[in-house]
Amino acid sequence: MLVAQTCIGNSTYEQPRFNVRRSWNGDYLVSPIYPFMTEKQQYVYEVIETYWLKRGYAPSIQNIMDITGDKSKANIQRIIVRLCELGHCKRIPRTARSVRPAYIKLKRPNESERAS
Repeated sequence: MLVAQTCIGNSTYEQPRFNVRRSWNGDYLVSPIYPFMTEKQQYVYEVIETYWLKRGYAPSIQNIMDITGDKSKANIQRIIVRLCELGHCKRIPRTARSVRPAYIKLKRPNESERAS
């Protein structure tokens, strides 16, 4: 595991530790170890992130269920809600495939783009 410290002004910030492991699709991921996430939450976050990077859109709850091997949609929904509360993910309520890592910005079309 890697730990780095950054000095800014009078404060020292510890940057997140990183964990290198294989993702669900066989690629190697270098992911930060989040201190406020359980292993299951981190795994679901990595699935969402990898899905976004590979395909360009969010996975459905059923896709996440199939990848993680869970048997209940309620468990995945509960984990996604908690990830959004922690600030690691964002989503649009009551909208399918809207969960995304917080660092991914969605561009809204302008009025002129919507008309055409």
